[in-house]
Amino acid sequence: MQRKEIEKALKAVKPGVANKDIVESMTYFFLNGTHVISYNDKISIQHPLKTGFKAFVKADDLMKVVFACTAMEMDMAMKEDTLNIKTKRLNVKLATIEDPEFLTRTDLIAKSLKKAKWKPLPNNFMDSIELCSFVAASMESEYTLSCVKVEGKDCVASDNQRIAMATLDSEMDLMYLKANEVKHITAIQPAYYYIAKAWVHFKSEDDCIFSIRKVDGSFPDFSQFVKFKGDKVSLPKTILEGTEIASIFSDTDKPLIDVTISEGACIVSVKSVGGSSKFKSKIKYKGPDLKFTINPDFLSEMMKHSTDLIIAKDKIRLTTENFTLVTSLVDE
Repeated sequence: MQRKEIEKALKAVKPGVANKDIVESMTYFFLNGTHVISYNDKISIQHPLKTGFKAFVKADDLMKVVFACTAMEMDMAMKEDTLNIKTKRLNVKLATIEDPEFLTRTDLIAKSLKKAKWKPLPNNFMDSIELCSFVAASMESEYTLSCVKVEGKDCVASDNQRIAMATLDSEMDLMYLKANEVKHITAIQPAYYYIAKAWVHFKSEDDCIFSIRKVDGSFPDFSQFVKFKGDKVSLPKTILEGTEIASIFSDTDKPLIDVTISEGACIVSVKSVGGSSKFKSKIKYKGPDLKFTINPDFLSEMMKHSTDLIIAKDKIRLTTENFTLVTSLVDE
């Protein structure tokens, strides 16, 4: 078996491995003979990997062995209750376990996939959900506000302070995607989707399937808050240097930086326990001083498409052809 093939499969399903061993098997990979599967009760990922045997093996241990190995090929085989991995110079034996409940749960996912009628994803689906995910609420208790909502051609997220909207290239069925899982969904490069009774499934061209638990609920209508008049300000692209440096010191869990605009000057700054940064750039602007906070990655990404802001008394809007970001101004 080609080591690179094993590495690709394990890397693809790793996000579905639980970080804590509250349920032991959720920190394991399940090799079912044709695929490697991970499951942590919220998501499940499966990637083709032909082994010809079934086994539960500790995810971290298997990845460390495979990624540390330098041989181009390796043999994997089950002998009694151990997984044997061999190359010309290596002989490793990994302990395995059994978990019927894990199998029952993943079997339910497999049954729902047998009825799958896959639909193609819009070309800009990944960009849209990634951009919107930045502004979703970070607390799970916020329920649907911790999700990115997709319906028709609309993709939207909000934490009640900021609103992000994207227009998809084609229409999709209603789904709520947990924002903290979006980066893992896009990592498999999905091309198709299917919504089952309890799961939303995404599939890549190489048949890697990402399954995420379906979220039911409602979502506020934020459209009324994105239509407002204000002054137009064009941000200087030179602030991207300051944005990148400021992001080093921003909070990891909820990264935010300050942008201050005054006559002739635009300042990007941040202050945290890790340090501080302040970057000043010239700007063609005449008006009252303004200050707002924003996710640095989101601002950098949006500025690839547009540098124009619409600034009102209490909020600002950054608009491109397909994306809209509204954020509240910070009261000094």
